[in-house]
Amino acid sequence: MSEFPQKDPGQCFRIPQQTLLRLTGGDRQKWLHNFCTADIKALEPGQGCEAFVLNVKGKTMAHIIVLASKYDLIVLLVGQPETPLVEHFEKYIITEDVRIEDLSVNHELWYANGDRIDLMFQRTFPNWVAYAHGLVRDRVVAVSTSLRGQPDWLMLVERSENVPLWNGGMHEISQKQFDELRFVSRFPVTGSDVTTAHLPQEFCRDEQAISFTKGCYLGQETVARIDALGHVNYFFVRLEWGVESAEVGLELTRDDKAVGNVTSVAGDRGLGFVRRLMAKPGERFGSALGEVVVGANPI
Repeated sequence: MSEFPQKDPGQCFRIPQQTLLRLTGGDRQKWLHNFCTADIKALEPGQGCEAFVLNVKGKTMAHIIVLASKYDLIVLLVGQPETPLVEHFEKYIITEDVRIEDLSVNHELWYANGDRIDLMFQRTFPNWVAYAHGLVRDRVVAVSTSLRGQPDWLMLVERSENVPLWNGGMHEISQKQFDELRFVSRFPVTGSDVTTAHLPQEFCRDEQAISFTKGCYLGQETVARIDALGHVNYFFVRLEWGVESAEVGLELTRDDKAVGNVTSVAGDRGLGFVRRLMAKPGERFGSALGEVVVGANPI
C-alpha cells in the first residue's frame, strides 16, 4: 500500500436546465445594473457576483451569476425561469446600446470539483475568490463557486467539445448527488426554489447577491422597504426527513397550521421555506410523510 493517500480526481455533472446569455454593447454593464439586485457597475474584468432578477413587485424571477470581461457580460442561470430571461430583458432595452445573445443552444454548463480540476486551473486562479473566472485554452470559461462550502467550479463549454476537457479520470455524478452538494450551501435553482412567490431576502443570500446601496433598479422599492422597516416572513433552509418519497410542494405544518413547504428534493433531504422564527436548526414540523427537521445552515 502506498504511504501517500490517493487523491480524489473529482466529480463532474452536466447541468440539464440552464440559461446562458452574453450581453454586449457599450451600455451593457450600466443597463444590467438597473435590472438586478447586485452592484453590476462595480464589477471589474475577471470578477463576478450573484444577483436576483426581480419583477416590478420585487418578487424573484431568477437567481443569476454575472461575469464581467472587457468585452461582454455573461449571465448564468441554473434552472428555468417561468418567463425566459431574454424575453424579460428585451422588453426594457429602448435606446440603450445593449445586445443579448442566447448561448444556451450552443453551450453546456458543467459543475466540477476535485484534485484534477484544481490542478488544471491553479495557475489561472492562484487565489480562490468567489466567481473569479477566465478563459482556459480559449474554449472554457471557468467560474469559481462554492456549492459544498469549499471551492469548486462551474464550467461554460461549447457543445462542439465531444468530451469535457476535465473528464479524464473524473466520474460523472447524478442529479441527486449534485442536488445534495448544492444543499450544503443552499444554492437555489430557478423555477423550483426561485419563483415569484418569494422575495429576495427570503433566500438568506443578502451578502452574496443584494446591494442595499446601489440605487434604483426594477423591484428595488420592495427590497429597500423590507430592509428599512421590517423583515421577511420566511427563510430558505435545508430540510431533512426520514423517507425517500418526499415531493416538491410538500406542506409543512405546526399545530395544524401551514408554516412552510419543500421546493427541492434529493432522497431524504431537500430545501424549502419555513416561517422565519422557526428557521433554526433542529426545528421540527409535521407533514403528510411524517416529521421534517431543519438541518444545519452554514451560510
